[in-house]
Amino acid sequence: MHRIVLAGILAVGLALRLWNIDYGLPFVYSIDEGSHFASRAIEMFWQDLDPGYYQNPAAFTYGVYGLLRAMYGPLGFLFDLPFGNVTEQFDKDPTEIWVAARSLAAVLCIVGVAATYWAARRIWGVREGLVAAAILCFAFLPVAYSRVAVTDVGAMTGVALALLFAVRARNEGRLVDFGLAGAAAGLAVGFKYTAGLALLPLGIAALARLRAGPARALGGLALGSALAVVGSWLSTRTCCRPSTRGGPICAIRPRWRPTSPSPARSRAGSRTIWTASPGVWAGPPRWPPSPARSWSCGATGSAA
Repeated sequence: MHRIVLAGILAVGLALRLWNIDYGLPFVYSIDEGSHFASRAIEMFWQDLDPGYYQNPAAFTYGVYGLLRAMYGPLGFLFDLPFGNVTEQFDKDPTEIWVAARSLAAVLCIVGVAATYWAARRIWGVREGLVAAAILCFAFLPVAYSRVAVTDVGAMTGVALALLFAVRARNEGRLVDFGLAGAAAGLAVGFKYTAGLALLPLGIAALARLRAGPARALGGLALGSALAVVGSWLSTRTCCRPSTRGGPICAIRPRWRPTSPSPARSRAGSRTIWTASPGVWAGPPRWPPSPARSWSCGATGSAA
């Protein structure tokens, strides 16, 4: 019976997120959604796989890129490209691409709800698992942030699993649980740097096991920390290597997406500035990343 209830929660939650998910399109009014993830994934189709953006980890960006590759590659018989390629399609009629990116966020949120149910059930019981799943599935913020193409809800699965395995490591002291807790936290960091707080229960579990077995507790903590770094690196690996996309200041790209064929432009030194021609704001000008900044952002995410 509990499986039917869980299936109902997940199905209704997914339907709630997908219903009218094309609202506002083809215009995007959120700066975070418009400039941080899907647009970076589109740029990967004509540049390299370095998103050139480090305010957030790249796991969701790579997820959008992979989804679009599948949609217009192996599944091309279902999804058409009237303008010939993904970048032109995004420039001329981006509605289908935005719907796909938003749908990915919705699915990631539902996976996080299922992971929360599993974690709560293993720690407490079936009833508690269903309550936790229902609360997370229908709370305002998880619903709101899974109806826009942003990364936040992607961290939910990793956080839930990290908490579960940290509790099991505290109770049983097995190295495998320490390792899984760290790896799950690393997965969460791949979506959100602040999800590195999921490593705190791992440290508490190791501290609680010190008296029972100091060597095993410290070894488990070291293993979990190492796998957290590996997990975050694998899920957002370009943040852990120097960018190859440097360049002079004149390489700054304007962030106005024009709605008119010939937007007004003016020159200021070596920079091109797009004036207030009718258009859609897609974020501030992009400064080309330096190798030092690329390394520092990757190190910050792994150590979070």
